[in-house]
Amino acid sequence: MNTVTISNEYQIVIPKEIGDAIGAKPGTRLEVLSYDEKIVLVPIRPMRSMKGAFKGINTEIERAKDSATPWKFTSLRSAHRTGSAVP
Repeated sequence: MNTVTISNEYQIVIPKEIGDAIGAKPGTRLEVLSYDEKIVLVPIRPMRSMKGAFKGINTEIERAKDSATPWKFTSLRSAHRTGSAVP
């Protein structure tokens, strides 16, 4: 188990093996979160690094059936003139 000590300036040093495991290098930015009395450090990655992360994922979605009664479109201008509401 790795432990760290918080300095007077609230700084910590991440152990090398932990930094290597998450791919951190000097200058890597981390988001700091507190969760149930825990501190969580999450590396901030550029969106470009996510390219291909979901390769092969099923992107097919099943749409809901259209309603039996189609809506009649009324322009906002004609609805305003006639006083009718636009469905």
